[in-house]
Amino acid sequence: MSAEACNSSIRALACANWVLSLRIVNLASVEAASDADVEAATKLSLAIYSDANASVRMINQIEWTRKQLEDLQKMIKAANADKALSDSTKSLDDKALAIEDQLLQRTVAEGDLKSFRGPLQLYLKFVWLGAEVGSGGADVAGNPDFPPTQPEVDVYNLLHGQLEKAQSEFNDFYAKELPGFNDQMTKKGLQKVMLVEVK
Repeated sequence: MSAEACNSSIRALACANWVLSLRIVNLASVEAASDADVEAATKLSLAIYSDANASVRMINQIEWTRKQLEDLQKMIKAANADKALSDSTKSLDDKALAIEDQLLQRTVAEGDLKSFRGPLQLYLKFVWLGAEVGSGGADVAGNPDFPPTQPEVDVYNLLHGQLEKAQSEFNDFYAKELPGFNDQMTKKGLQKVMLVEVK
């Protein structure tokens, strides 16, 4: 099978103005990939990347919130404050943790080096799917030369739906649960939980 080649120039930006000649050769395995195939793989890879980043932003924001709730729990305990305050703080933390549990397995959050001892959650599922569809990663060879397979598309759609559910719960938590808790804290003259939005 003949390989089609093209010549291209690359201008290197360095101390000197160099021109390097680069010969690009389509490998036999790549010749089957059309522009439409490459476009489909790229679109899916970018969608996976975007969803992985959305997962991380939610995880980070929840972690900031949970850290404040943990500190607030300690202050309430040290002050021998009303048990109802402690209970409502714990309840809010449990709700935040339930959302985070959909996004990240606790063994990773704990920094456990044996992080595969439990089922992966959305963030790492997106990472692995991205490696399968893209150029690979770790022990995944990847599939950058061909369009995504139907099972890869189906898995992405399933994970994206799960992310939308988690995002909806996340939005409700920050639109309703946290403001309600903060109102309760304000009425008691106590510290509110700050909203730390992660961009």
